[in-house]
Amino acid sequence: MVCNFTRAPRCSPTKSDRPLVPATGHSAESDTDLLKAYRSAIYQVRLPGGRRVSLVPGKVLPAVLGSLCADDDTPCALITAWNPYSQRTSRHRNRLAMRSLCQQLRQLESQYCLPALSRAADGNWREVQLFVVGVAINELDRLAHNFGQEAILFGTPAKILTIRHYSETCSAGLNEKIYPSIR
Repeated sequence: MVCNFTRAPRCSPTKSDRPLVPATGHSAESDTDLLKAYRSAIYQVRLPGGRRVSLVPGKVLPAVLGSLCADDDTPCALITAWNPYSQRTSRHRNRLAMRSLCQQLRQLESQYCLPALSRAADGNWREVQLFVVGVAINELDRLAHNFGQEAILFGTPAKILTIRHYSETCSAGLNEKIYPSIR
């Protein structure tokens, strides 16, 4: 596992941790706008050695990342603990939350955990992410919920990458989309 964090304090952001200023482009009625922002975002995973690989929602998992999977049904996801509820949060709080997420991923014994980054196409939003291989979808849903995440990018080597969106009115995973097979 590649997680560059030491000492992982417990940190589960709650709605009371939200700053007063909403994130750029997100308001209570803008779930559709938020999904558009997720679809147009740039997602990159950093491989050992520094090379970056892009992930694109609706496309196939790149072969170099698929090769990390035990088989075609191995779950893969980009997940973060940064900016809960799509609200800008201090760098310090984001780092504490990521340490906690990393610790929980270690406990789940993910096959791989690589550093990643997502950013808005216009450059006004950026988040540290983790590309996780081998963690069951129900555990990914739980982690996303516990860390206040609106969505994760999910797929397998045999299925396209899909944005798994969690709304406040929907329990984690209940709004799951069908993941079409590519093979």
